[in-house]
Amino acid sequence: MVRAVKIVAGVGVLLGCAALWLVPVAGAATFSDSFAGRSLVKGVPQEISGSNVGAGTEAGEPVPNVLAPAGHSVWIDWEATSSKYFTFSTCGSAIPTVLALYVGPELSKLTEEGSLANYGGSECSGVSNGITTLVLNGGNFHVRLDGNSYFVEPPPPVTEGVLKLHIEATPTPLNDNFENAAAIAGNTTEEPNGARVYSANEPGYNYNATKQTGEPKHDGDQGGASVWYTWTAPESGTAHFGLCCGTVNLVGVYTGNAVNALTAVGSGKGSAEVPVTAGMTYKIAVDSEFNFFLGGTLDEKFNLTVAENLAPGPGFGGGPGSSRDTKPPQTTLLKMRKGKTPTTRTFIYKSSEAKSTFRCRLDRRPFASCGSSKTYKNLKPGRRKFEVFAIDAAGNKDPSPAVVRFTVPRKQKHRR
Repeated sequence: MVRAVKIVAGVGVLLGCAALWLVPVAGAATFSDSFAGRSLVKGVPQEISGSNVGAGTEAGEPVPNVLAPAGHSVWIDWEATSSKYFTFSTCGSAIPTVLALYVGPELSKLTEEGSLANYGGSECSGVSNGITTLVLNGGNFHVRLDGNSYFVEPPPPVTEGVLKLHIEATPTPLNDNFENAAAIAGNTTEEPNGARVYSANEPGYNYNATKQTGEPKHDGDQGGASVWYTWTAPESGTAHFGLCCGTVNLVGVYTGNAVNALTAVGSGKGSAEVPVTAGMTYKIAVDSEFNFFLGGTLDEKFNLTVAENLAPGPGFGGGPGSSRDTKPPQTTLLKMRKGKTPTTRTFIYKSSEAKSTFRCRLDRRPFASCGSSKTYKNLKPGRRKFEVFAIDAAGNKDPSPAVVRFTVPRKQKHRR
């Protein structure tokens, strides 16, 4: 195997000197309502159980940069005993959660290194539903856990209960090698005008992935952390392969049965549209661009989508004989950020389709055009509601706006 050197300079890379910020506290390894009373755990694997029932927030405590922490926070410290990728998750918790990782010398001087909102549910896996980051030996995090108060329709969720924190060494993807390519499974749906559309969505990651001897450069880039998929075209036409969202942006489509004897069909950065033949099996490589400044790749989670218009015409993008796009986009709220004052909120959202525009509104105001984020200042205290929906390039509107309800406080309340 040929492995590119990986140096991640962004979220969650802690130098050894970060250990100087740690304040170990004697006692059992469990969650603490107060930052000063937190316990310390080292190494992996770790599975820590506790509760945030009755917990509150402290003066100067940071608010995670995701929707929507409930303010029942508990803390624990963790220190790495080796240098590798680690994954933090709250799978198995009894309530929806907000997980956040911080570094810093004291509560009022913490820097967030990653945060994630989990909305609960029976299906949960560490890498897919957690925070993964590269940490050097001796690096550490202050880990904050909280309930998640986000909801679309009443009743609001329970935000206090049993919490579980899992910390593990991030496993190498099972589809790291060409020979272990993961099969892509999709569905065919019928549109109102009779068109049939095939679509598939495959979440994945390339943490710890390698590049094999003889493997081609994908879209002309040497990459260094590729994973592989296999897909059989349901019908002849043009297939669209898209990647979202982050530093994993190389996609290569091939035919062939050996990694060193492949025929390129198409490639791209972020997406590729290629002609396909019914019944033909294609091998799809997903990789990160090689970063010459860092001397390696930036590895991350991603979503690989595959789409093909099946009828009445073969074209995917609306060429001669292709069907008109009548499928509405889906709108997703990514984050709600608090500003420097408690009366400021910024909302960040995305559409499932590229080149979409957005319409936003606050409370009962009319919907109005907005960009990929929207900021409101000097909000009045009380319960508020923000809504946003996407309109795709074909003019289709998302019929179900993304909604978040939140409260603007009359004054900041802190537990003594």
